[in-house]
Amino acid sequence: AASTDTMRLVDCSSRGCRLEVLFEDEWGSVCSKGMDAESADSICSMFGFEDLAALNPKKGGGSGMVWLSNVDCEGTEGDVGDCKHSQWGANDCAHGDDVGICCYGAARGLKGTRRVAETDSFTSKTKVRLVDCSRFACRLEVLHEGVWGTVCDKDFGSESANAICKSLGFAEGGVSKTKCSLQTKYGGCKANSEDTSPIWLSDVQCIGFERDIIGCHRSEWGDTQCTHDDDIGVCCRGTAGTIPKPPPPKGGVLDWKPGTSIDARKGGTALEEPWGKGKASSEDGYHFANGAGLAADPGRSMNPFQYSILLDVRFDQVDG
Repeated sequence: AASTDTMRLVDCSSRGCRLEVLFEDEWGSVCSKGMDAESADSICSMFGFEDLAALNPKKGGGSGMVWLSNVDCEGTEGDVGDCKHSQWGANDCAHGDDVGICCYGAARGLKGTRRVAETDSFTSKTKVRLVDCSRFACRLEVLHEGVWGTVCDKDFGSESANAICKSLGFAEGGVSKTKCSLQTKYGGCKANSEDTSPIWLSDVQCIGFERDIIGCHRSEWGDTQCTHDDDIGVCCRGTAGTIPKPPPPKGGVLDWKPGTSIDARKGGTALEEPWGKGKASSEDGYHFANGAGLAADPGRSMNPFQYSILLDVRFDQVDG
């Protein structure tokens, strides 16, 4: 037998151990349909086993939910839930199809952990993450002054969910879920009423091309009348990490005067509040340094071809 916080091997015999995963606070089995020997090897490595594995497609014996089927691991994941798989709980498997795995050798290696969807400093300056996930939604949290807090659902719509999900690497974007920030069993959800963390943002309105939640229209940090009953939930579609990351922005000068239409299909822009970092003046535009402001987006990571941004941009003082 072996276990991590979100996986375990139980009911072990000469036919292997049944693989179970934790989701929505309930342990459930994994269907053998679609799983191959390479995925079994990967799963054993997640438990710290360094030798190969044996797969038993008819281990059976589980109870409750059959959480996953069509599991396909590449070998880099830290948890079976991070492998490609069917939707949680959506399968026609019976417990007779519960997969069994026999991991050979001793568990001397590092154990894996389930990934949390979170932005990194290359894609976004402001870290956001999705936590407490069910099959239908996760709670959106944002990091400010070293403390994770929530986002109010006031004015937070589908375009804002799209922007957030794409910044996390979900190619298909996502949808917002009001009153669905605390997940319960079997895809249910409720308000996050007992949370004591800060509510950092409110009135978030993204157009959809933003790489950073700070670039969306929003309240000031912590300036909100919301309660945790209003925490927003988000459901991202597709598989994370399928969108090419954009290159780091270059420094330059942004002229505030509108007038020139920048066709995003010719490169796109990455706008961050207030479109850069530096000192603004009406005489010579807005100066910003490397890593802030505008950047071409050849990977189309924010679907920029849908937008034209009306700004007059001068690059006569580019740094880098």
